[in-house]
Amino acid sequence: MSPRSKALSSKMKQASTVAIVEAAERVFGEQGFHSATTEMIAKRAGVSKGLVFNYFATKDDLLAEIVTRRLSEQLTFWREIDLRGTPAAKLRQIVDRALDSVMRHPDAHRLYFSLLLQPGASKPVQRAIDALKPAVAEYYALLEKMFAGLGSPAARAQAYAFQAALSGIAHMIAIQPALTKRPELFPMQAIKDELIAAFSRRRKVSR
Repeated sequence: MSPRSKALSSKMKQASTVAIVEAAERVFGEQGFHSATTEMIAKRAGVSKGLVFNYFATKDDLLAEIVTRRLSEQLTFWREIDLRGTPAAKLRQIVDRALDSVMRHPDAHRLYFSLLLQPGASKPVQRAIDALKPAVAEYYALLEKMFAGLGSPAARAQAYAFQAALSGIAHMIAIQPALTKRPELFPMQAIKDELIAAFSRRRKVSR
Protein backbone atom coordinates (compact mmCIF):
# COMPACT_ATOMS: atom_id res chain seq x y z
CA MET A 1 0.00 0.00 0.00
CA SER A 2 1.38 3.41 -1.01
CA PRO A 3 1.87 6.18 1.60
CA ARG A 4 -1.03 8.06 0.02
CA SER A 5 -3.29 5.02 0.26
CA LYS A 6 -2.25 4.46 3.88
CA ALA A 7 -3.04 8.07 4.74
CA LEU A 8 -6.44 7.82 3.05
CA SER A 9 -7.21 4.54 4.83
CA SER A 10 -6.23 6.05 8.19
CA LYS A 11 -8.42 9.08 7.55
CA MET A 12 -11.40 6.90 6.63
CA LYS A 13 -10.88 4.75 9.73
CA GLN A 14 -10.75 7.84 11.93
CA ALA A 15 -13.95 9.22 10.38
CA SER A 16 -15.74 5.90 10.84
CA THR A 17 -14.57 5.62 14.44
CA VAL A 18 -15.83 9.12 15.27
CA ALA A 19 -19.19 8.36 13.60
CA ILE A 20 -19.54 5.11 15.59
CA VAL A 21 -18.61 6.71 18.92
CA GLU A 22 -20.97 9.66 18.41
CA ALA A 23 -23.78 7.32 17.35
CA ALA A 24 -23.17 5.13 20.40
CA GLU A 25 -23.33 8.19 22.67
CA ARG A 26 -26.79 9.02 21.39
CA VAL A 27 -28.08 5.44 21.35
CA PHE A 28 -26.76 4.64 24.84
CA GLY A 29 -28.20 7.92 26.09
CA GLU A 30 -31.62 7.29 24.54
CA GLN A 31 -31.98 3.53 25.09
CA GLY A 32 -29.73 2.88 28.06
CA PHE A 33 -26.54 0.85 27.80
CA HIS A 34 -28.08 -2.59 28.35
CA SER A 35 -31.02 -2.04 25.97
CA ALA A 36 -28.91 -0.57 23.18
CA THR A 37 -27.72 -2.96 20.48
CA THR A 38 -24.77 -2.88 18.13
CA GLU A 39 -27.27 -2.95 15.26
CA MET A 40 -28.89 0.28 16.52
CA ILE A 41 -25.49 1.93 16.76
CA ALA A 42 -24.42 0.81 13.29
CA LYS A 43 -27.67 2.08 11.77
CA ARG A 44 -27.32 5.46 13.49
CA ALA A 45 -23.68 5.73 12.38
CA GLY A 46 -24.47 4.71 8.82
CA VAL A 47 -22.01 1.81 8.83
CA SER A 48 -22.23 -1.96 8.85
CA LYS A 49 -22.57 -3.93 12.06
CA GLY A 50 -19.39 -5.78 11.13
CA LEU A 51 -17.43 -2.52 10.97
CA VAL A 52 -18.49 -1.64 14.51
CA PHE A 53 -17.13 -4.98 15.74
CA ASN A 54 -14.00 -4.44 13.64
CA TYR A 55 -13.15 -1.34 15.68
CA PHE A 56 -14.72 -2.27 19.02
CA ALA A 57 -14.81 -5.90 20.16
CA THR A 58 -17.62 -5.34 22.68
CA LYS A 59 -20.16 -2.73 23.77
CA ASP A 60 -18.09 -2.30 26.92
CA ASP A 61 -15.07 -1.30 24.83
CA LEU A 62 -17.21 1.21 22.98
CA LEU A 63 -18.55 2.59 26.24
CA ALA A 64 -14.99 2.89 27.59
CA GLU A 65 -14.03 4.93 24.52
CA ILE A 66 -16.92 7.31 25.12
CA VAL A 67 -15.96 7.74 28.78
CA THR A 68 -12.32 8.35 27.86
CA ARG A 69 -13.13 10.94 25.20
CA ARG A 70 -15.64 12.96 27.16
CA LEU A 71 -13.91 12.83 30.52
CA SER A 72 -10.58 13.70 28.91
CA GLU A 73 -12.27 16.72 27.38
CA GLN A 74 -13.69 17.72 30.76
CA LEU A 75 -10.53 17.10 32.75
CA THR A 76 -7.88 18.60 30.50
CA PHE A 77 -9.45 21.80 29.17
CA TRP A 78 -8.30 23.67 32.26
CA ARG A 79 -4.74 23.41 30.99
CA GLU A 80 -5.75 25.91 28.33
CA ILE A 81 -7.19 28.55 30.67
CA ASP A 82 -5.43 31.85 31.30
CA LEU A 83 -3.81 31.38 34.71
CA ARG A 84 -2.83 35.04 34.77
CA GLY A 85 -6.43 36.14 35.19
CA THR A 86 -8.32 36.92 38.38
CA PRO A 87 -9.83 34.03 40.39
CA ALA A 88 -13.28 34.99 39.08
CA ALA A 89 -12.00 34.96 35.50
CA LYS A 90 -10.40 31.53 35.98
CA LEU A 91 -13.55 30.10 37.52
CA ARG A 92 -15.65 31.55 34.72
CA GLN A 93 -13.49 29.76 32.14
CA ILE A 94 -13.86 26.50 34.04
CA VAL A 95 -17.62 26.88 34.43
CA ASP A 96 -18.19 27.96 30.82
CA ARG A 97 -16.12 25.16 29.33
CA ALA A 98 -17.55 22.46 31.60
CA LEU A 99 -21.19 23.36 31.04
CA ASP A 100 -20.68 23.96 27.32
CA SER A 101 -19.43 20.38 27.02
CA VAL A 102 -22.55 19.08 28.79
CA MET A 103 -24.85 21.13 26.54
CA ARG A 104 -23.08 19.84 23.41
CA HIS A 105 -23.04 16.20 24.55
CA PRO A 106 -25.94 15.68 27.00
CA ASP A 107 -26.33 11.99 26.10
CA ALA A 108 -22.69 11.21 26.94
CA HIS A 109 -22.83 13.02 30.26
CA ARG A 110 -26.19 11.48 31.18
CA LEU A 111 -24.64 8.11 30.46
CA TYR A 112 -21.61 8.94 32.61
CA PHE A 113 -23.74 10.10 35.54
CA SER A 114 -25.75 6.87 35.34
CA LEU A 115 -22.51 4.85 35.43
CA LEU A 116 -21.47 6.61 38.61
CA LEU A 117 -24.67 5.43 40.30
CA GLN A 118 -24.16 1.77 39.37
CA PRO A 119 -22.52 -0.55 41.93
CA GLY A 120 -19.69 -1.56 39.59
CA ALA A 121 -18.45 -0.62 36.14
CA SER A 122 -17.23 -3.09 33.55
CA LYS A 123 -13.49 -3.71 33.41
CA PRO A 124 -12.92 -1.64 30.22
CA VAL A 125 -14.88 1.29 31.67
CA GLN A 126 -13.12 1.03 35.03
CA ARG A 127 -9.75 1.03 33.27
CA ALA A 128 -10.76 4.16 31.35
CA ILE A 129 -11.81 5.91 34.57
CA ASP A 130 -8.66 4.80 36.41
CA ALA A 131 -6.45 6.08 33.59
CA LEU A 132 -7.90 9.56 34.07
CA LYS A 133 -7.24 9.73 37.83
CA PRO A 134 -3.96 11.69 37.42
CA ALA A 135 -5.83 14.36 35.44
CA VAL A 136 -8.48 14.52 38.17
CA ALA A 137 -5.78 15.01 40.80
CA GLU A 138 -4.17 17.81 38.76
CA TYR A 139 -7.52 19.54 38.36
CA TYR A 140 -8.26 19.51 42.08
CA ALA A 141 -4.70 20.69 42.83
CA LEU A 142 -5.32 23.69 40.57
CA LEU A 143 -8.60 24.51 42.34
CA GLU A 144 -7.01 24.09 45.75
CA LYS A 145 -4.17 26.45 44.83
CA MET A 146 -6.67 28.97 43.51
CA PHE A 147 -8.76 28.97 46.67
CA ALA A 148 -5.66 29.07 48.87
CA GLY A 149 -4.69 32.23 47.00
CA LEU A 150 -8.05 33.70 47.96
CA GLY A 151 -7.20 33.16 51.61
CA SER A 152 -9.44 30.15 52.17
CA PRO A 153 -8.54 28.35 55.42
CA ALA A 154 -9.92 25.13 53.90
CA ALA A 155 -8.85 25.32 50.26
CA ARG A 156 -9.17 21.59 49.61
CA ALA A 157 -12.72 21.48 50.97
CA GLN A 158 -13.49 24.61 48.94
CA ALA A 159 -12.25 22.87 45.80
CA TYR A 160 -14.52 19.87 46.37
CA ALA A 161 -17.47 22.10 47.26
CA PHE A 162 -17.04 24.10 44.05
CA GLN A 163 -16.85 20.96 41.92
CA ALA A 164 -19.88 19.47 43.67
CA ALA A 165 -21.90 22.59 42.87
CA LEU A 166 -20.68 22.61 39.25
CA SER A 167 -21.46 18.89 38.86
CA GLY A 168 -24.95 19.50 40.23
CA ILE A 169 -25.65 22.08 37.53
CA ALA A 170 -24.16 19.78 34.89
CA HIS A 171 -26.36 16.93 36.12
CA MET A 172 -29.50 19.05 35.77
CA ILE A 173 -28.57 19.98 32.19
CA ALA A 174 -27.74 16.39 31.25
CA ILE A 175 -31.01 15.07 32.66
CA GLN A 176 -33.15 17.89 31.24
CA PRO A 177 -31.28 19.51 28.30
CA ALA A 178 -34.46 21.38 27.34
CA LEU A 179 -33.95 23.55 30.43
CA THR A 180 -31.25 25.49 28.63
CA LYS A 181 -33.91 26.73 26.22
CA ARG A 182 -36.17 27.96 29.03
CA PRO A 183 -34.37 30.94 30.63
CA GLU A 184 -37.49 31.80 32.62
CA LEU A 185 -37.15 28.43 34.40
CA PHE A 186 -33.39 27.98 34.27
CA PRO A 187 -31.53 31.32 33.92
CA MET A 188 -28.21 29.81 32.91
CA GLN A 189 -26.15 33.00 32.92
CA ALA A 190 -27.47 34.10 36.31
CA ILE A 191 -26.78 30.65 37.76
CA LYS A 192 -23.20 30.79 36.48
CA ASP A 193 -22.75 34.28 37.90
CA GLU A 194 -24.00 33.20 41.32
CA LEU A 195 -21.69 30.17 41.39
CA ILE A 196 -18.65 32.19 40.38
CA ALA A 197 -19.43 35.04 42.79
CA ALA A 198 -19.91 32.65 45.69
CA PHE A 199 -16.56 30.92 45.20
CA SER A 200 -14.35 33.80 44.02
CA ARG A 201 -14.75 36.00 47.09
CA ARG A 202 -11.45 36.65 48.85
CA ARG A 203 -11.50 35.40 52.45
CA LYS A 204 -10.35 37.62 55.26
CA VAL A 205 -7.30 36.23 56.98
CA SER A 206 -7.75 36.36 60.76
CA ARG A 207 -4.80 37.64 62.83
